Amino acid sequence: QYATAPEKDTMLMIAFRMRLTYGETSKFLAHAGLALSPSNLRDLIIGDFISRGDYQEVALDMVLCNEQLKQLFGTVGE
Repeated sequence: QYATAPEKDTMLMIAFRMRLTYGETSKFLAHAGLALSPSNLRDLIIGDFISRGDYQEVALDMVLCNEQLKQLFGTVGE
């Protein structure tokens, strides 16, 4: 039986908590057949935080929440 590929959010949380650079995150996601989409607002916001080296989970989730997008960490009250 084959293992299932991890979900994109799981991979992004790991990359974020490991403080990977944008390039490292892209390679990390690619190993699971995933990528940050340049046409997806949520991916752009997450990618921007990573590019700037801003790994504040609450701040990221607040921006996502303000844009009415799914939070990555669920740190802002819903």
